[in-house]
Amino acid sequence: MFKKIWSFITTVKVLISINLILAILGLFQNFITQAYCVPSLWAAIVIGISLLLVIVSPLKAIKDTKSPFIGFVAGVSVFSFFYCILFLEELSILAFPFILLGIGIIMLIPHFFAFQLIRYFLFKNTNRKIKLFFALGFSACILVSITAGVYYNIASKQINEFVESDYEVLEKNYMTEKILGMHFIYHTKICVYDGWRPPRHEPLLVLGMWLNGRKDPLYVPLKKRLELYKEFFPENQYRFDCSCAVNGSNGYHKDDLWE
Repeated sequence: MFKKIWSFITTVKVLISINLILAILGLFQNFITQAYCVPSLWAAIVIGISLLLVIVSPLKAIKDTKSPFIGFVAGVSVFSFFYCILFLEELSILAFPFILLGIGIIMLIPHFFAFQLIRYFLFKNTNRKIKLFFALGFSACILVSITAGVYYNIASKQINEFVESDYEVLEKNYMTEKILGMHFIYHTKICVYDGWRPPRHEPLLVLGMWLNGRKDPLYVPLKKRLELYKEFFPENQYRFDCSCAVNGSNGYHKDDLWE
């Protein structure tokens, strides 16, 4: 019985349909309830390509590909799905018993997608070059993550110097802007741990924070943080027309932070 079900599910048309439905379901859920919020442009492009690849991955032309480029993209895609799994923290583990309640299926979408790509490109595909470029794609993401961690560490020291200057002198750069905008522009955790719902998701900030003990170097009230951001980055938008998710819209737009 199980073999028949498995054989049916793993047919090309059925699996493509399942992947497409899960991708749409995951995107819709993120739109309704806060999870990853609105990704930065580059992150949206990466996750879009990753979703497209996993949807069509059951096709013989894809899973048995000899294209190094597709192998590289598969490695990047698996890292992206691993990132999504890690971002969910404990919910990634609780998803398994939550399957009985239905919601676990949504939380296991990145697990399922990563499993498929690993199965196709590392175990099913016998082309060594594909495996090599898969590893290169994954390794490139690790290198980018380490770089983000280094820059976050440097920016943290610059923020410490900023505090010591009594908030007068700030080394303005990519990462100090991201740190200063944390908790009202950029969220760093799922809503269970970051209840106030900032609308933007910047993976480089999150990765940098993860690799530095998840420490926020600026210990000030949110209102003070916003004032400092407006002072040092006056040209940047700090409040957005859309919230992180539909369910958090009232909390975002009506928060007294904006008063």
